[in-house]
Amino acid sequence: MRVKLFSLFTLVSLSFSAFAQDEAALLKYGSDKDACEQNLSIYTEFYKQKNYVDAYKSWVYLFDNAPKRTKNIYIHGPKIIKGLIKSVTEESRNTVLLDSLMMVYDQRNKYYPGSEARVLGYKGADMYRLRDYYRPRITQSVQLDFYRSNSGVFEIPCKVYGLDMTFIFDTGSSNVSISLTEASFLFRHGHINQSNFLGIANTQIANGEVLENMVIKLGKLTIAGIPLYDVEAIVVESLNAPLLLGMNAIEQLGTVLIEGDKLVLKVEDHEKHEVTKVTSTDGLQAAYVVLKEAFTMAGNSSTASVLNYYFFATTKLVQAKVLKVSDLIALFSDLSGVISYKEAKLMQDIYTAEQAESLSSKEAKILKKDRKELSTLSDVKENLEKTLEPHATCEKLVELYTANFDSKKEDISWLKRAAKLLNKKDCTNTDIFFTISEALYNIDPSPSAAANMGIRSLKRKDYDKALEFYSYALDNEEDNLNKAQYAYRLAQTYGAMNKNVSAKSYALKAASFRYGWGEPYILIGDLYAKTSRKCGELQTEFLKRVGYWAAIDKYEYAVSIDSSVKAKVADRVGKYTEQMPSKTDIFTEGLIDVPTYKIECWYTETVNVKVPE
Repeated sequence: MRVKLFSLFTLVSLSFSAFAQDEAALLKYGSDKDACEQNLSIYTEFYKQKNYVDAYKSWVYLFDNAPKRTKNIYIHGPKIIKGLIKSVTEESRNTVLLDSLMMVYDQRNKYYPGSEARVLGYKGADMYRLRDYYRPRITQSVQLDFYRSNSGVFEIPCKVYGLDMTFIFDTGSSNVSISLTEASFLFRHGHINQSNFLGIANTQIANGEVLENMVIKLGKLTIAGIPLYDVEAIVVESLNAPLLLGMNAIEQLGTVLIEGDKLVLKVEDHEKHEVTKVTSTDGLQAAYVVLKEAFTMAGNSSTASVLNYYFFATTKLVQAKVLKVSDLIALFSDLSGVISYKEAKLMQDIYTAEQAESLSSKEAKILKKDRKELSTLSDVKENLEKTLEPHATCEKLVELYTANFDSKKEDISWLKRAAKLLNKKDCTNTDIFFTISEALYNIDPSPSAAANMGIRSLKRKDYDKALEFYSYALDNEEDNLNKAQYAYRLAQTYGAMNKNVSAKSYALKAASFRYGWGEPYILIGDLYAKTSRKCGELQTEFLKRVGYWAAIDKYEYAVSIDSSVKAKVADRVGKYTEQMPSKTDIFTEGLIDVPTYKIECWYTETVNVKVPE
């Protein structure tokens, strides 16, 4: 027995060794390298001409036969297929093309892993856009009849990875079994590899002898048109052993009856495809599921496209009464947090790129892409807020969260969403926000939960507690963009305590964590403005007003690095320009023709002399 087992292992080991070497070549070039290269050239040329109809045939050859020839198969494939969908009028043809499009994304993640969330996002977005062509699955009962062959057995036509094979129906066999001949063939043609090897199993043959055989996993076994997936199969050592359809496959099919020379197989709830253009929510729900998974996987890295279509899909399902308004509100909380983070990240990246003396072509392309993404995010945010405006007022959120708190007070996800949305909608001065913040912090004392407690303390003017919570958040946060927010909150707290030196220090620290952010400099300007008259107390009118120059300098700098604060700065500049030193005061100080002036107060700042018109 050990000799036989060694023989089997030898054959299989040789197969694995040879096929492992061949597998990479098969995936890259297929079985015919010349045909692969020829089809690559043909499809690429037609693709460049945007002739997707003629590109399709050669592209499909590569997709099926040489799936790792080039990543462009998966970059160009969606465009080719979507081009065909636009040009084809037959609904059944469009449905098949949509299935092919989904396969492109799945196969890309299989052969070119590393960007699964992004690729899943592409898939979900296309499913949403093309949802009218989604092919819903419906079930039916099927009865299949087979008759004994001349040799007295029931022969069942099957396909293994699409290859025609005839199995013998055998209720006495617990597993599907194939010979080493079929196993070797499947290896040689790249259908199975080492990952399909499951181990060794003992099997008993008719004479009672126990044999050790290899067990493999067949990814797809189709029996009379009915697909089964991941079926375990025994590889029999003999090269001529019959193919047996064992009970592990038969039991998945349904009820089996033998009536003399007739085998009746009754399959219940067999899935079939309905090839029609649908108007139900089937396609919408399918897109929603994929987009939700893509968003969950990507988090703060989600693209604007995924955020947009995920929100649209949810909104339409709420309108169709498949989902509830509360689902939409929960999603708004999740998406708005990601949008805020992405906006901050993109603005920082854009600012950094714009400060460079020169950009390579690649860097310029990234900058252009970032600007477009930021603009799209702005549109997405506007759509979100416009849609949610009637449902997410402070009054309604307080009512909703108050009613649900007792049943959700131990649900961390719910607490996080609620706290985030109440914060975003500036409902932080409400009892329910305080209650939710405390419950969340007690369960999960994370930096963000501590920051919510800081907001609560700041609203209650418990400044020492606010400092404690914000300091904890800052010290325990790893992400610089979030650290910037917590440092900024510390600056606000110190400012409220009139500890201006510390306030300015933390504002600058916030700016150091997030480049191109204007808010910290506005805060510093506000500190200068509110202390201007104090700095010049019991002195000249000029010295009481000169701090407004310093404030305006900071406001103007904030706008120069962050255009999003332009409106906020304009209000302040307009207000404090009227309070700057008068032309007479400047003349009296002998500074009419002097460009700068050095302020000495709780801060030291050299500012531009601003002579009124």
